[in-house]
Amino acid sequence: MVMEDQNKIYVAVGKEEFEDRKSTLNWALQMSKGETICVIHVHVPTQKIRRPKRYGFRSPLKAVTQSEVNQELERQEVEEMLDDCIKMYALKQVPSEKICIEKESVTDGILELISELGIQKLVMGAGSNSRFLRIKPKPTSEQSNEVLNKAPDFCHIWFVYKGRLIYTREATKQLNHRLEENQLNRLSYSEQSVDSPSAESAGSSSPLSQNMQHDSSPATVLQPTIISNDPFGQLQQALKKAERARQEASEESERRQKAEKETMNAIHKLKSAEDDLTKVTRNLVAIQFKLSKDLKKLTQAAGEFSSLERQIEDCSNLEVEEMEERILFTEKLQKNKKQCDKMRMDYDDSFDVYLSADDDSVDVVHVLEKQVFLEPSSSNNTTFSCEFSQSDIIEATMLFDPSLRIQEGDNDSVYKGFLHNTEVAIKILKPNSLLAIQGIAKFKQEVDVLSKLRHPNLVTLIGVCPDSLALIYEYLPNGSLEDRLNCKDNTPPLPWRTRIHIVTELCSVLNFLHSILPCSIIHSNLSPKYVLLDANFSCKLSGFGFCHIIPTKEQINRTNELNDTSYLDPEISPKSDVYSFGIILLRLLTGRPSLNIVTEVQHALENDHLHRILDPSAGDWPVVQAQHLAHMALKCCDVNTKDRPDLGSEVWRGLKPLMTSTKSLSNPLQPVSGDQIPSYFICPIFQDIMRDPHFAADGFTYEADAVRGWFESGRDTSPMTNLKLDSHNLTPNRALRSAIQEWLQKYNLV
Repeated sequence: MVMEDQNKIYVAVGKEEFEDRKSTLNWALQMSKGETICVIHVHVPTQKIRRPKRYGFRSPLKAVTQSEVNQELERQEVEEMLDDCIKMYALKQVPSEKICIEKESVTDGILELISELGIQKLVMGAGSNSRFLRIKPKPTSEQSNEVLNKAPDFCHIWFVYKGRLIYTREATKQLNHRLEENQLNRLSYSEQSVDSPSAESAGSSSPLSQNMQHDSSPATVLQPTIISNDPFGQLQQALKKAERARQEASEESERRQKAEKETMNAIHKLKSAEDDLTKVTRNLVAIQFKLSKDLKKLTQAAGEFSSLERQIEDCSNLEVEEMEERILFTEKLQKNKKQCDKMRMDYDDSFDVYLSADDDSVDVVHVLEKQVFLEPSSSNNTTFSCEFSQSDIIEATMLFDPSLRIQEGDNDSVYKGFLHNTEVAIKILKPNSLLAIQGIAKFKQEVDVLSKLRHPNLVTLIGVCPDSLALIYEYLPNGSLEDRLNCKDNTPPLPWRTRIHIVTELCSVLNFLHSILPCSIIHSNLSPKYVLLDANFSCKLSGFGFCHIIPTKEQINRTNELNDTSYLDPEISPKSDVYSFGIILLRLLTGRPSLNIVTEVQHALENDHLHRILDPSAGDWPVVQAQHLAHMALKCCDVNTKDRPDLGSEVWRGLKPLMTSTKSLSNPLQPVSGDQIPSYFICPIFQDIMRDPHFAADGFTYEADAVRGWFESGRDTSPMTNLKLDSHNLTPNRALRSAIQEWLQKYNLV
């Protein structure tokens, strides 16, 4: 007998649940280091049921009992189970083997395999009593305990429960060659000792004794009076009887083999028939399910058709009243749009002054923001020029299809959708969220802030749906900064130059919000998930649901807000946004989570090993710039609010040289291409970027000259829906015009 290679891990599996067996096999796979995994199983067959003798005689033909059939089926099930284990390792390209022995005791079989094969590494289950495992982390079954106590000292055993290591029995001795030779000698001796008695008994038995043993039943006992006086004749007669007995035994053996073969064929045919029956049953169930589903759709369609007929009948009766209501609603809508357009035009004129001003012209910024916040309608009359209905939101999200869900939060869900052939992001507030419970005020506040403030690094609000508490933003294909730091969906990591651009733009927009007079806007919920990135990785700040508008240089305490406390301090002031800004900067430098990040960076700077914690996926950070950013971030995260730097006077002046140096090295943004132009900037008629976008009566936005030419050619239908328009009135889309102008200026396309 040849001892097994020591470079193996043996896994003992039983007839437990598939998930438990799979978890044990996976744990062994994780432990292996290129070693061959050998799956072992000790099969305990069902005991045979002996058939009773009839009238004191044995049946001449031994029939195949039900117990033997069951035993054969059990062996096939064990073989299939081991094949499944081997297939699992084969799919993962791991070398594997299987061993199966039959014993009356599982424990004796495992101990025998350990001794015979010299198993030095063994993985087996720990038991099924999970409550006891929590109290005492040791094997709970009798089998595992017996193996633990009786296994040889050279065997290292891991006991696993549901994929977790429960207990380890360390090996205290090494399996040496001398022990192997002793085991081989014992095994060869045991084999000889088993074979010797049978050989001796076979040699000592004569044909006559065999015949007597064969004919030992009462029907074949010879009477004493029939004994012949001729010894030779008696010997001849005994030889003939022995020959006949041998021939009958041979025929009996052939009949038995034939019966067993026929039984096995019948078993295989039965199993094949059962498999076919299972497949047919599954097909029938699938067909039945499909029929019931189609019937349900048909019933639903019939109900919808009946409802539609009733609606058509009702509409025909109320057509005159609806027409009058529609006219009144259209007039009211046009009036509101004109008011909003006037407000937007006044703001755009002021914003053009702001764009033409120098970065250090703080007075211009103060004048601009004072005009914004002194607007009479900004306090209580929040309106927006583009409102959508609930049906528009449902259609845009395809009944809130989970595949279109971009983000799922405690307060809201964000979906990717298409409104009027425009790709947008739709944020819908949950009815049970804190933001919804606190009322419409927070919703109106976010609409009011984003509809009145314009900045290249603020997300563009396209429209709202008050009935659904939904906000419609421009769609930003690169998601949030949190997703990019985590490389969500296997996206490539951000280069260090791009990270410097992002933090510089974030500083710019925060300084813009804090510089507003007479009331500053404090974001108060700043974290990477609210820093969005467009197609060119330009920063777009969002998430103003919990922002605060407070008098400049004042502060308030936080109360019951759903915020990520790792980015925030308890007081709300411009310096609280500075603290969050510092945490984001540290995350961009290190790529690590926000928890304890300040302590880790502080320790690295004090011990002069900052390079060890810099994010290597961002590329080779310049040492001087990285140290400068780290010191700046730590100052922003100072515990004392008064010691934190000012974003405009200190942080921006420190970031601007870094921004200039990175631009001189390499611009991280790619040149603008056709597929990077936002789709809602394109006129549906001209198929070019709009310079003077206008709303038409169908709700779509077109270039003014394009839609006027459409009407002048004699058409009175919508270019998008081909439906007849109620009027040819056009309304300027000031918000879209400002967004297009900013985008064109950014890429020097004006």
